[in-house]
Amino acid sequence: MKHADMLLPLFTRLYHCHTGNEAYGPIFDELCRVLDIEGITLVLAPPELGRQQPQQYRCFDGGTGYRPLSTLHPLLHRCQTRLTSRHWFRSLYMPGSHCRGALVVTLKGDYEPLASPLRWLALQLQLWQLHFWQLSRLRAHSRCLEQWANLSDRPQLMVDEGGQLLFANQSALALLRQGATLMRDEAGQLLMQGDKGEVIRFGAVIHGLDDGCQQVMKMPCAFQVAHLIRLPESRYWLVMIKDPGLPPRLDIESLACLFSLSRAEKAHLRLLAWGCDSRQIAEQRHVSLETVKTTQQSIYHKTGCHRHGELLLLLQAMS
Repeated sequence: MKHADMLLPLFTRLYHCHTGNEAYGPIFDELCRVLDIEGITLVLAPPELGRQQPQQYRCFDGGTGYRPLSTLHPLLHRCQTRLTSRHWFRSLYMPGSHCRGALVVTLKGDYEPLASPLRWLALQLQLWQLHFWQLSRLRAHSRCLEQWANLSDRPQLMVDEGGQLLFANQSALALLRQGATLMRDEAGQLLMQGDKGEVIRFGAVIHGLDDGCQQVMKMPCAFQVAHLIRLPESRYWLVMIKDPGLPPRLDIESLACLFSLSRAEKAHLRLLAWGCDSRQIAEQRHVSLETVKTTQQSIYHKTGCHRHGELLLLLQAMS
């Protein structure tokens, strides 16, 4: 198919332009014309969605759309392919990825001449659904982060992996204007003055650090500490400047939004922050010690922490 390699970049560009589902219609209409088929329907189910909530599916149509969507439940929850006299059904379910999608192609004639291009189309859309939900998570994180940072009276910034400043709240902008502790060069790179007067580039500090890694930096002023935390599944870093002597204000909800934590994981973290050990957490939540251990491992995986101390440091940084 001509320009086939442009399908995913085009979808991604549309997503970043904050367009609605209808903006994808012309692309699917063109696919129908090129493949000489009557219609295409792509259904994506959010990874955390239950089986009986079709109203929250993301649906994309070209040509004649397939309805009702409720009949696509089997395709969304297990791998299968079906062919009828008029429709080709293909599951985009990917075990282990928590992504679930379904593709329905409405045929004009025989399936056999289209078998190869339709398999190619299914593969492209299967790749797109992984990218789609990753972009959705990042956008949700960005909205939550911006609201959380703007409401904070402590300096909060966001930089990319090269140290380029992307966002700063009012407190951080005040520090940048002073130019004594934090600075920004002409290229937009975030800089910090070291203890001996040297200029430290944030891009050099975070270069090569692993996903989920946290880096604590002492600021020139004795009462300030910069916490650097990498956002999950992205190339962005949070920079939080705090006075370690001030009492923390625990903000589990922002942490949960940032790292997609479940209700049980939020309850676990809240008890952990209060100083409870595993046995006390099990008693408070009325669960077994094995469940506490499983929940803790899930939190480690989502936040990128590897040890109990790293998790407590993250709680401190996000408070």
